[in-house]
Amino acid sequence: MDLSYQVLIIFAVVVIVLVKEWLPIGVVGIGLPFILVLLGISTVSDAMSFFISEVVVLIPCVYIMGDSLYKVGVADKIGDLILRLANRLSRKHPKRSEMFVMAIILLGSGVASLLLPRYGVTGAFMAVVVAVARSTRISRTKLLLVLAMAANIWGNNTLVSTPPNMLANGVLEAAGAQMFGFFEFALIGVPIGVAGSVTLLLLHKKILATNIDENEMAKIEAAEAQETGEAVSAPRWQVIVTCVDFLAFFVLIMLEDVINIPGHVSGMFCVAILLGMRIVTEKHACSIVGWDVAAFCAGIQALGNAVETSGAGDMIAGAAMTILGDSPSPFLITGVIFVLAAAMTQFMSNTGAAGLLFPIGLALAARLNADPRAVIMAVTMGCGASFVTPMATTSNTMVVGLGDIQFKDFVKAGMPLMVVTTVVCTIGIPLIWPFF
Repeated sequence: MDLSYQVLIIFAVVVIVLVKEWLPIGVVGIGLPFILVLLGISTVSDAMSFFISEVVVLIPCVYIMGDSLYKVGVADKIGDLILRLANRLSRKHPKRSEMFVMAIILLGSGVASLLLPRYGVTGAFMAVVVAVARSTRISRTKLLLVLAMAANIWGNNTLVSTPPNMLANGVLEAAGAQMFGFFEFALIGVPIGVAGSVTLLLLHKKILATNIDENEMAKIEAAEAQETGEAVSAPRWQVIVTCVDFLAFFVLIMLEDVINIPGHVSGMFCVAILLGMRIVTEKHACSIVGWDVAAFCAGIQALGNAVETSGAGDMIAGAAMTILGDSPSPFLITGVIFVLAAAMTQFMSNTGAAGLLFPIGLALAARLNADPRAVIMAVTMGCGASFVTPMATTSNTMVVGLGDIQFKDFVKAGMPLMVVTTVVCTIGIPLIWPFF
């Protein structure tokens, strides 16, 4: 059988396995290089080289750096500030208290997304949102939905906000293309956040569920105590060192091209400081890292390389060109890629969806003689549009039990956001990153 067809079969099997969740993504990532080598599609050196790529090394660093902010209580301090502000505004403006509280949650999530990954924003603010719901008598179902959606709509602004962003740079680096800057994602991420926030505030009475009545707190007291946990405290010097270290992490990555030090090297240096000063222990660091995500990113890059070198990606791109036409509009290309990525990420890991679509996007860009950065950004933002299902992203899954949120609640709240985000990206991406 032709090599390209073998790769396409593997690609199709991986899609099915990820959608059906037959295997964890980490197992898929580890197994792919073995299969590619076994079938003679890739050499051992090619298949295994991605396990030491920049993105695979950077992912554990991001997990550890983000967790350190929570461990020393920085996230809790931000949450306490939001709680005080929400209570103050709700007392001054009782008729508009619901909208004010939602606006504060959206704003707080936007700021926190610059420091924490999506799941970190949701995890840090869940207890705060429950406390706000209790004090303001606004249904926690509604506020937790806002929190999950806020983490998603604002979670695309930096290189470290979500694994697909980091994977995008890894794919561009492997293709020899210019990589995205640390805050370059914010050029489209901020418009998405603003448009999504306005949509939630304008339509909140129609699209957000109120499954839990805050006047019946006694019925869910035990569940709440288990979910919210205890306050985090740390010595003042640890808070200062962690904040300075995190700031240095940001600056070093932003100045990567100037100082000629790769981002993953800077990340390892900053993590070494936390470990060396015993702010984070080695055992704890190893326990909180998303090794499954790192392994999947390595394996899916190996598959992506096989898709490119075997000609399978060119076959898929050719089929897409037949549908789109010989000279499709950049806006049409962006819209189709975005919708495809967004549809896939509702039912599988956003990292998985990105890993599968990136090599196809690169092949399509080559066919069109287009800038691959524009296509990769369309895929990345599509995979970030995790609004419509509870399994689309960890941020959604985390709030389901505590807020008694049903599948239909995500669909009702997420579809308007999906429409708005599609419009923003379809228009914005070709203008910010021209295809030609």
